[in-house]
Amino acid sequence: MNHKPGGILNHQVRHVVIELACHAPFTALGTLLGIAMVAPLILYVPLGEVHEVVFHVLHPLHMFLSALATAAIYYKHRRKTVDALIVGVVGSLGICSLSDIFFPYLGGMALGIEGLELHVCLIKHPWLVVPPAVVGSMLALPLASRNENPSFIPHGGHVMVSVLASLTYLSAYANPLTLLSNYALHTFLVVFLAVLLPCCTSDIILPIAALGKHSYEHEHVCWVPLLRTLRRHEAKT
Repeated sequence: MNHKPGGILNHQVRHVVIELACHAPFTALGTLLGIAMVAPLILYVPLGEVHEVVFHVLHPLHMFLSALATAAIYYKHRRKTVDALIVGVVGSLGICSLSDIFFPYLGGMALGIEGLELHVCLIKHPWLVVPPAVVGSMLALPLASRNENPSFIPHGGHVMVSVLASLTYLSAYANPLTLLSNYALHTFLVVFLAVLLPCCTSDIILPIAALGKHSYEHEHVCWVPLLRTLRRHEAKT
């Protein structure tokens, strides 16, 4: 059945809103777990240099997982190799920079976290982040071909690594101890939004936009019964 362009757009917008709402509880839980994991590092190793090293491990890993998830979702629904590689690389480089760096920086500044520095890895050392994005996109193609739901494991890992990367960015380029003593709630809010919006943009919105009128199904578990019902309804329309 043919759909009008306006109807397709409205359907995509509704789908994105439902997916953001479905991912919010998972992201909130992941943020709390991430804070619990990073807290011992902050308390016992309150040296910014150490946190910077950890960030420069997590940020490239985030690039890899993001490219893997994004390219796999795209390639599963449209078997165009070059397009999938471009979507994976562009999505991971741009969105992960937003999630791990720009959102934490701007959110931290807006909420009054003092001493934050802006450190953009894509500009200062692109050799650290570009190769993981390319490799992740390339590995996504066989993953999408062999698995019924290729995005599930990469997406879950993507979200958790994104939480840890955002947290360690804040601890590396601000005073680590003040994140827990003075800015605990601020840190939670900044990381929650920094992960939810960009990660869903990379794994969900970007493939939807790139696929256009082609069908797109996102099969992750939704924990909210009402939203789960709405998701099923959207899938049938």
